[in-house]
Amino acid sequence: MSLLRDFAYAFVVSKKAEEFGLLAKVLTPVLLISFLSLPYVAPGLEISTVQTLLALTYETVVATYLAGSRKLVGILKLVGMIIALGFALNLVSILLGSDPAEPVTMGLRALRVATIVLALTLLFQLLTVGEIKYLLLKMGLKRYSEVFAVSMALLPITFINFSEAYVVARLKLGKKNIASLIKPLMIDSIINSRHMAEALYIHGIPPPLRPKLVTSKDLAILVPAILVSLSYIVIPL
Repeated sequence: MSLLRDFAYAFVVSKKAEEFGLLAKVLTPVLLISFLSLPYVAPGLEISTVQTLLALTYETVVATYLAGSRKLVGILKLVGMIIALGFALNLVSILLGSDPAEPVTMGLRALRVATIVLALTLLFQLLTVGEIKYLLLKMGLKRYSEVFAVSMALLPITFINFSEAYVVARLKLGKKNIASLIKPLMIDSIINSRHMAEALYIHGIPPPLRPKLVTSKDLAILVPAILVSLSYIVIPL
């Protein structure tokens, strides 16, 4: 279950994210996701392999700086799992009678999906829970901001606990009795949820601090993201 643990770490903000302002943290992933989603939003538009690889290279560099090489490998495992799932769905659709896509087309689509997933992980690597709550409050979504803050705070811990429980149960009980860990996990989740509810009822959720909007290092990640996004116009298909 190391893959599940890696999935949890994808939602833990990087310590180096403090070096950048809120605007750059939001705009960098959003620009990349918007650029890579063009073929899905406008079916007549396409982005070339060169453009996709350019975006993937930039995202890998930023993710390596923020998360480190070991954490990046874990995130890429998650991306690989999503690609494998996509190929499996394509195979199922072929078995159900759909026309098979060309291998090159399938590979390019899988690469684009992987690049979009990596851009999404950058969003969680850059933005803290407090900053996301601050943005939602500014959008007038006070209730949703509180729910999201609690959920994001508990999500990585829940995945890590499940991963550790799975490893312990497998070592102690073997593969045949692995389903027995569901009951203690459910009980543990209920107890943690009750403790969290009691703490929130007594203390409430503190208001988020006003984040820094800009810093001197913002251009280091924002300008390349803009250039990658504009590559659709600059680089011909």
